[in-house]
Amino acid sequence: MTTKKALQDAIDRIESDLTEELSVKDLAESIGYSPWHFSRLFAHHVGMGPGRYVRRRRLSEVALMHYSGYTLYDAAAATGFSSVAVLIRAFRETFGCTPGQFKRGEVDIELQQRAQLVRMNLDWRQYDMKNVVWLDKPQDETPFVHSYPAALYSALVAQVEDITLMDVMGYSGFAFRLDMHEAMCMSASSVFDWESTFNFALENLGCESKRLMRLWHEMDVRDAKREQAVTMIKNALDSGQIPIVWDVLVPEWGLVVGYDDKENAFACIGPPNTKGVLRAEHLGQREIEIMDVTIVEGRVKIKTDEAMLYDAIQWAVDHGRGRHWCDRPTYAQGLEAWSMWQAIMNKMATEALEPNPFSEMYFASMACAARVCATRFLREKGSAYQFLLDAADSYAKVVDILSPMVRSYGDKVSLNDRMRFATMIGEAEAYERKAMEYLEAFLDQEKSS
Repeated sequence: MTTKKALQDAIDRIESDLTEELSVKDLAESIGYSPWHFSRLFAHHVGMGPGRYVRRRRLSEVALMHYSGYTLYDAAAATGFSSVAVLIRAFRETFGCTPGQFKRGEVDIELQQRAQLVRMNLDWRQYDMKNVVWLDKPQDETPFVHSYPAALYSALVAQVEDITLMDVMGYSGFAFRLDMHEAMCMSASSVFDWESTFNFALENLGCESKRLMRLWHEMDVRDAKREQAVTMIKNALDSGQIPIVWDVLVPEWGLVVGYDDKENAFACIGPPNTKGVLRAEHLGQREIEIMDVTIVEGRVKIKTDEAMLYDAIQWAVDHGRGRHWCDRPTYAQGLEAWSMWQAIMNKMATEALEPNPFSEMYFASMACAARVCATRFLREKGSAYQFLLDAADSYAKVVDILSPMVRSYGDKVSLNDRMRFATMIGEAEAYERKAMEYLEAFLDQEKSS
């Protein structure tokens, strides 16, 4: 084994779990070197000693997580810091600023990237990444749809299924979805009952599928389920199917489009059409200790168009009225989420809550893109039902209100802007409630007919 390959093995061990307390002695022994020799070679090839590298990598992950909307408490727990106070002190000592200053864009720091000493000569099997496109030609208003239906649509298109993004968003119910966190943490878009939500989406779209999931508390089966998932993904790719997988590049759903047995690695695509590599041993434990894999084997029409539409509207109403599982009171869904969103913006406008422009834009864009799909879906699929056309008009009003708000985040947003946005969100919520009433009227009409 070459020196670089041995050091890369040590780096890969560090990266596999940044929370693990690994001593220089542990790392050196894992590749058959003495601690002194290992430290000297590591510093020569990486540019710093192993202790400093681990510290900078952990803190760089903290910076990215906090910027993406995670609280410092969650970031500390995910990266092995014993407390937020310890994390902030280490961050200041390393980068000369606090995580909050970095998040607000007050300072520019150089984050520590993962060291790659050995070039991976990958020989991908099945799909070249050029042949799979994330959100194939979306409309201008819809590139920010939720990553699960986006991945599902992209996989189906790659598998030559005749379907539109509007179909996937509408029949899955995601066109009507809104989830919110009390501090606008972006985790809200993934804190819901995956099993029931995805099973409904796949069934209503007529997808024959296989799913495999492991949650954070199921550590006793982590390795076994990962190996099962790796085999499942490879078999799917060999059959011309594109696996939909959680947290391949970022903590969202993405696609696995190829694999290399020699390097034990997967070629991946994630939002927004980002391409990268995931080692098989990191599946389900890259950043968040959860694994979720969906394989769509094909589509079979098992419901009538009318039944698919009715079930989608019923799901939308149940979500809107808060009948699905939700981790309350920290999170909210449906109409409750709109009220929480307005309250958050009011707090940010008065500086009672720290503004977070990236998260604000994320939620506004997601809500707007979903309602664009809801409007088009109801006008096309519900054209024979007046109540659904009325609901579509209400969702169109929501889009009209949110679109200027989304565009505003291209510039610096002031406290006065946020106060104005809070009013706009309240106006959008009123139309959202009208739309919900029209959807319920449609369901009542169909039940009585």
